[in-house]
Amino acid sequence: MDGGSGEVVFVEESDLEPMVTPVLRPPVVLPVRAVDWASINDAGQPAMRPPRREDLQKVAPYPEAELLGDGSLTPQQEIEVVSQLFRFYMEAFGSLPTGEGNAQFMNALRGNNAKHLGFFPFEHSRLDAQGQLVDSWGEPYFFHVLSRSQLEIRSAGRDRELYTEDDQVLR
Repeated sequence: MDGGSGEVVFVEESDLEPMVTPVLRPPVVLPVRAVDWASINDAGQPAMRPPRREDLQKVAPYPEAELLGDGSLTPQQEIEVVSQLFRFYMEAFGSLPTGEGNAQFMNALRGNNAKHLGFFPFEHSRLDAQGQLVDSWGEPYFFHVLSRSQLEIRSAGRDRELYTEDDQVLR
């Protein structure tokens, strides 16, 4: 063995540290569980489908929701009403609904949630065929969860394109 000076150095076996041999264990096999899709929303998962009318609590949706699309609000006021509906949801559940798209968030607001509470009417003129809430220009709102208690709501605005200067945004 080269000691750095070009000379050969012999090492006694007693000077070597013992090698650690890794112990190989068999892989852990987890049991396969069937998914109970009916209870998945109770765990804070996205509301993938609209609620069933017969499952909803017999309470009226928040009257603020009825103001959307009636012509009495500016686009900025409308986005504030949408934000208020999410705040009502957060008060009831302790966090915002989860979801990847507008329709999933609206399904939760319409009653596909653990308490079957409808914060938004089951049927509304501002819901499109896919169940998405649309803005004053007929474009779906964009909902982006920033944290358990903070949501960005974005309307594409008059030009109907997201992330341009005329977007209406509320955080």
